[in-house]
Amino acid sequence: MSEEQKESAKKEQGNVKVQKKVKLSIIEIIKESWGVYKTNFKILAPISILFGVLSLAYMLLMKLPYGIILTVIYTVFFLSVLSFGYYYLFYKASKKEDISIKILFEGFKKYWAIFRTMILGFLILIAFILVVGIISAIIFFISSMLPIPNLVSIFLAGIVVFLTIIIGLAFLLKLSFVVLAIMLSCNKAKEAIKYSWNITKNNLIKIAVIFFTYILVIYLIGSPLFIISYKNALAGVYTASTFSIIYNIFYYALNFILLMPLFTTAYSIIYDKLSTAYDKA
Repeated sequence: MSEEQKESAKKEQGNVKVQKKVKLSIIEIIKESWGVYKTNFKILAPISILFGVLSLAYMLLMKLPYGIILTVIYTVFFLSVLSFGYYYLFYKASKKEDISIKILFEGFKKYWAIFRTMILGFLILIAFILVVGIISAIIFFISSMLPIPNLVSIFLAGIVVFLTIIIGLAFLLKLSFVVLAIMLSCNKAKEAIKYSWNITKNNLIKIAVIFFTYILVIYLIGSPLFIISYKNALAGVYTASTFSIIYNIFYYALNFILLMPLFTTAYSIIYDKLSTAYDKA
């Protein structure tokens, strides 16, 4: 390597940003997300309900001829892009900027960038699954050739499955902020994926705890509704079909009006904290 190349390499290394640990308190995130949503409830709640209804439109499409094809087209080319605008709307609300229903459709202004991002993300996911599959197959093949007890083989298989799940979840979390990255600062799919990967560095465990706490809350709230409704159905208070209708109405209403908006707001707040810290690095 020549002296000029060495100097260039040193400069590049010096310009590499390193994300620091960001203070992410789950209590503070919950308080902030509740405050933002409460302040903008009259605008965010109706838009969230609209987005939720559009998200469920696939149920009607599935009943039409070629329903599966129509559902895939609707989800990939419309709903996925709309979801980018939905997250962007809540980000602007968290930044105390002016918001309106128009922002919900902002993703269509970056349609091809979003579409390319989704394709690249899908290809990365497929590549990850293939790599994990090949490694798992090699491990299982080697273990089957060795003279080891069945219990040991089962134990090894369990470790492989466990590590695959953990690595897979970490992988998804590293790419979880691509949505806002493409809407706010990145014009290319590679840039958005790289940015999301970088801002989550050194903060992955905190992000995982907050995200899974929200998911757990959603599950815990939804489960009692299901159990209560199901018990009433068994007791003959209402028929099974009525039970299904009542449960879905309660659950989806709760999800669209409260749980989904709060999660999206928390997501936006976390992104803002991570990106601010990274950009200042």
